[in-house]
Amino acid sequence: CGPAREGFPSHAAVLKQAAVALGVPADNVVEQAEVHDTVDEIRALRARAGDTPVALVTSAWHMPRAVALARRAGLRVIPCPADFAARPQPQPSWTDYMWDLSGLDRTTKAVHEYLGLWWARLRGQA
Repeated sequence: CGPAREGFPSHAAVLKQAAVALGVPADNVVEQAEVHDTVDEIRALRARAGDTPVALVTSAWHMPRAVALARRAGLRVIPCPADFAARPQPQPSWTDYMWDLSGLDRTTKAVHEYLGLWWARLRGQA
């Protein structure tokens, strides 16, 4: 997330374009282009939505922290996870135990999110 860099659209603008391309009416998408992080996004959304329930769409790996921050801020959110990094398999495979770059990426995301959630709780934000 974050505001646009010079010459580039903001993350919010890109996501709005994607939502519209998928059939969501443009008038139903609120673009918060000037936020810098999840806490900023939650505060801006709380100010805009008030007590109205809102769909919280974010990556599945980011959802626990985003929901905790939103609920602590008093938002009534309906979690709508996307971008799943892992999918359950009916049977484990020997390749599930092999190290590779995608596993390192998932581990990095998990550590980032757990540390972020821990830090937000220490600061009373989640």
